[in-house]
This record gives sequence, C-alpha cells and structure tokens, in this order.
Amino acid sequence: MTEMPKNLHCPQCGSNKLFKDGLRYLKDGSTTQRWLCRNCFYRFSEQKALQKSLRGSINSSTDLFSNRQVCDCLTEASKNLTTVETRQEQAQREGTAPNIMEQKGRMAELAWSLKKANYADETIRMVNSALRTLIARGANLSDPETVKDVIARQNWSENRRRNVANAYQLYANKYGIKWEKPKTRFARKIPFIPKEDELDSLIAGSHRKLAAFLLLLKETAMRSGEATKLKWTDLDEERRLITLNNPEKGSNPIRKTVSEGLPSLLAGLPQQTLSFQRLHVRRIRALSITRVMNSYSAHA
Repeated sequence: MTEMPKNLHCPQCGSNKLFKDGLRYLKDGSTTQRWLCRNCFYRFSEQKALQKSLRGSINSSTDLFSNRQVCDCLTEASKNLTTVETRQEQAQREGTAPNIMEQKGRMAELAWSLKKANYADETIRMVNSALRTLIARGANLSDPETVKDVIARQNWSENRRRNVANAYQLYANKYGIKWEKPKTRFARKIPFIPKEDELDSLIAGSHRKLAAFLLLLKETAMRSGEATKLKWTDLDEERRLITLNNPEKGSNPIRKTVSEGLPSLLAGLPQQTLSFQRLHVRRIRALSITRVMNSYSAHA
C-alpha cells in the first residue's frame, strides 16, 4: 500500500488531510494518483506526475483528448444537452463539481456536528440513512431541486417523506443551502396490539437472550432503545425491581416491579454485560408480531 507523499498539500486550501480518489489515465498510458481534500473537498492530481507526462497545459485541446462529437443531424436541444454534459464532466475533472466522495465527506461532517449538538445516536443514524438513500436514488445533495424530485417520485408513506425531508433540512442548514421543504403531514395510525397469549407464545418460541429481551419489554413497557442501555446495576433481583435511568424522548426515569421469572431469566445471561446490542433490535422492531406468529404456526 503506497503512502501519501509527505510534502503533498491541497493546492486550494493548503491542507494535508487528503483522501485517495482514484487514478487519472494520461495520454501516454501512465497513471497518476488523484486526491480529495478532506478540508475543502477539492479534487486534484499529483503535480509532479503531471509535469513529467504532460509538457503543455492540461486544459488545452491538444492535451485533453475525447472521442465525443456533435453530429449535424442532432436537434438544437440535443446539442445543448451534449454541451451541458461535457461542461459537467470538465468541471468534475477540474475539481469544481460536487461528487459522491464530497457528499459522503459532508455527511460525515454533519454526523459529527449532530453528535456535538447532543443528538441521539439513533437520530444521527436515521439522518445518514436518509441522505444515503437520496444519493442512491439519484439526488445531488448540493442541488435541492434534485432532492425534491427524488422525494416526489418515491412511493413512500407520509411519515417517511417527512423524515427524509427533515434529514435533508439538517444538511441544508449545515451548508447554507436554501430550499423550500416539500409539504408533508404527520399521519397518525392505530398501532397493532397483539393479544397477551400471542406475546407469550412468541417469547416461549424465542432463544434465551431474545426471550429475555421480549419479556423485559412486555413487563416494563420500555422502548427497545432504552432496554439496550440497561446495566446490571439497574437490576435488583431480590426486590424484583428494574430501574431505567436512561429514558428516551425526554421521558422521566422509572422503576418497575417485574415477575419472578424475569430476574432469573436475566440472571442466566452472560455476566459481563446486560447489553442487548447484538440482538439486531432494528430487525426485531421491523418484524410485525403477526408475521412472527405465522412463522411459528407454520413450523408447529
């Protein structure tokens, strides 16, 4: 693995915090390393390598070759489109156009700024997930119109549209991008509440760690994120008490009395930690009780 030259700096801002950004293929068949500045997101090539292989200006028509041409039979609109595409490609080569690496770098900066602003880890994860979805579906985060176009074309629920729009609003606020957030409304739905015997059947059919987690949620009415933050010091096995000192959504700390079976079930877990982080809580939350019960019924 090649190391970054010690004297290599960004020609735009002078920073030495750089990412490798692929190779540039020159006319003589050789290659030179491309770099992306982590400070100003400017893309450039190693100047020494360019000076050895190119004698003239890299922006002259004799040094930058292309096999593209505009035919006379093309309509005026087609010619204009070709011109725009060529300008965009040239701007990207010169380091002025936004690209995927730049957007991902900005997303990392946004995540860190949200962390410093004391946003919850789950909120930061959801914001990053929404921005990655926009990029994957063709949006340019530096162009609000493309973001609105992508949101409008998706078959999402109103709550999903609202969450994605709010995530991009944080990105726009961070980088001074002006945009008009699309109109969304909060859709309230009546949740599905399973019967108690269905919950008991689900818990009985789960493995030990998942069963303890589900029984804990059932008896304490904790959120899944709150349950994953419990520690052994929060469990009073003798008095059958569980204390929640890290509530979510601005809730108050609570202390719950549980059944005799739950402390013994929790006591059977590994003693290093009471953490349920490896349970893939997001996947469990995404599964409806009905689907899980149907799965158990099919194998019964």
